[in-house]
Amino acid sequence: MRFLKTKIYTVLVLLVITLTSESCTDLLDKNPDSNYTFQNFWNSGIEAESGILGIYTQMQSALSRNYAYWGEARGGLLMRDNSSAHAERLTTNVLNSGMSSASWRYLYSWISAANYAIENIPKVEDSGFSPNKRLELMCEAYWARALAYFYIARVWGDAPLVLKPVTSTDEDLSVSKASQAEIFEQIFKDLERASQRMPPFHGVAGDERANRGRATVAALNALYADVYMWLHRYDDALVYLNKITSTSRITYGYVDAVNWGKMFKSETNQAGVANSNEAIFELQYDRTESTTSDMQVLWVGFCDFRLNSTSMDLFETRFIQGDIRVAETIKDVTDPETEVWKYSKGNPSSAYYDNNIIIYRWSDIQLMKAEALKRKQSRDGAGATAILAELRAKRFTGTPPSLGVDVSDMDAVELAILEERAIEFMAEGKRWFDVVRTGRVDQLVNPLLINKITDPNNYFWPISWVEMQRNPNLTQNPYYQSTGE
Repeated sequence: MRFLKTKIYTVLVLLVITLTSESCTDLLDKNPDSNYTFQNFWNSGIEAESGILGIYTQMQSALSRNYAYWGEARGGLLMRDNSSAHAERLTTNVLNSGMSSASWRYLYSWISAANYAIENIPKVEDSGFSPNKRLELMCEAYWARALAYFYIARVWGDAPLVLKPVTSTDEDLSVSKASQAEIFEQIFKDLERASQRMPPFHGVAGDERANRGRATVAALNALYADVYMWLHRYDDALVYLNKITSTSRITYGYVDAVNWGKMFKSETNQAGVANSNEAIFELQYDRTESTTSDMQVLWVGFCDFRLNSTSMDLFETRFIQGDIRVAETIKDVTDPETEVWKYSKGNPSSAYYDNNIIIYRWSDIQLMKAEALKRKQSRDGAGATAILAELRAKRFTGTPPSLGVDVSDMDAVELAILEERAIEFMAEGKRWFDVVRTGRVDQLVNPLLINKITDPNNYFWPISWVEMQRNPNLTQNPYYQSTGE
């Protein structure tokens, strides 16, 4: 099946009116391209589902490129490749409010699409629209809104909390910032609502674009766990990590070593196996549906990023040890200027636009579990290293070398977990969040920076000057008030 319906794009132009879009007056004055408007769209169960699919379209726009800019670039493993001033600012930690990735516009478009669904799906009058299906779609919308606000809370900290769709030009769009704590409180409320009847799967067995490209119970539990990990509530995180299991239509588990690299390739490439058994939730990109992930801008050829000397040394060591991930992640371990080709190896150049962005997969769940076991109140270094050993057994061509870690040395155990995550998730938008979550910025990032991160307020991004102009009730994040950036 086609995961995203063509009609969605027309509908979204009319439905997604946000704090950060062009003015409401301008948008509402435009003549619609069809007979659908935001007032009359929600008339059937089919239209309600189309509205839900539209949320995923907004996710695609928000995270294309930004997944790497927000979650990877400042993590201490990358350097600028091309002449991009944007990439230079990211990898040297000189952020400013003029950077395109300082804008939260597309995240609020995603939130707006979720708000429309939450507001209107309960009102749909359709005798064929079952109560259970209605509730399932609502759960997807709440989950999606929680994920968007989780990005906002980690990237900007305090931010406007918008929970209703904008339906009139008379509404005040100048919303002040809510605190990060208030945003997390709302995230938990949304996750609780999403827990009412989140579907365990979509479609039929084998329909992987639907089953791994839409929110499921497994994706809900993964997000719950991720939020708890961020808040250092490790026992709570373990509860949800342990709930993630296979269903009658979806199998979760490690792929074989020979198939590891194929997870990241475009589905339009015959060698690719996107939506593998490891995938819990990944954004589905397809140029024929007018969505592209822009991997060619980030990683391929004259691109934004390549590995710095620290990560090259790590990958070279792993290559010697027989780690299959090295040859699947970088082109030439002996070339200090080599490119990341996790998404391009074996792909024709025309397929670089179609690679999915994986948000949660099985190895992420297992390594979060290892970290939680190490961090929980009753520390379990042996349990954490057992998970590491199981993962490594799947990632080496032969028997992996011993970890050489004292299971009672919790600091060493955590560093081993972070090293494994660095190898496993290179270029997947995880590294910055990993070092912030574990309090390792000073240890793992600062030694590589001229512009050190010594103020915790510098963990957050500046708010785009465009957003500041549009909303006079916003105040710039504290660190950037002092720097003038």
